[in-house]
Amino acid sequence: MTNIRTAGLAAFVAAALPAAAHAEFVGGRAAVAHSTFVDDTSMAKSTAEGAVEFSFGSFGLQTDLGVSGLNALSETATNMTTHAIWNFSPDAAAGLYYGADYMGGAGEDFLGVEYARRIGDAKIEAYIAGTNSDAGDATLVGIAGSTPVGF
Repeated sequence: MTNIRTAGLAAFVAAALPAAAHAEFVGGRAAVAHSTFVDDTSMAKSTAEGAVEFSFGSFGLQTDLGVSGLNALSETATNMTTHAIWNFSPDAAAGLYYGADYMGGAGEDFLGVEYARRIGDAKIEAYIAGTNSDAGDATLVGIAGSTPVGF
């Protein structure tokens, strides 16, 4: 049985090596923000977040990480989301994602599908996800659009 496991592991590594060798760093971002009311700093929020994306041909992998300090609640919130992306054309992509949010000992997990498309300079994005939290289950749905406006 050990030989079968070893052979299976060796086959998996051999199959994964070409994809890993063709990995390309696509990009990333990092941001730090702080917001508060001018006359009441007890409601302040400080955030640090970032993301990195790697491409494996038409497939990609992106991970987002964030941490926020919430003064009014005396809590720290953290989140992490990983996206598996299929770029099926230069202007369109679809993917699956899994994420987890935690704050004050409680947390929620979410799993969803997403789609993004560029039409000229315009961009549309949509997602649907299911979440499982300590407070119960829910379905999340979102759609966004953007386009540059010039004067």
